[in-house]
Amino acid sequence: MLAVNPAFIPRNHRIEAMIDAAVNRNDFAPFEELLAVLAKPFEDQPGYAAYMEPPGEHERVTQTFCGT
Repeated sequence: MLAVNPAFIPRNHRIEAMIDAAVNRNDFAPFEELLAVLAKPFEDQPGYAAYMEPPGEHERVTQTFCGT
C-alpha cells in the first residue's frame, strides 16, 4: 500500500496558502517547501508531517478556480 498511496498530496488549503504568499507577499518560500515535499511524496518526511494533516475549519477551500 505504501508504494502506491503517497503520504503527501497537494491539498487545496496548502496550494491556496502558497499562492497567497507568492502573489500577495512576493514570498516564494512556501512554494519551495511544498515543491520539496511533493518531490518525494512516498518517503517518510517527519519534518513535514503538517502537510499530511487535513485542513482546519478556517483553512477549508470551498471554491477553486481551475474548473474543479
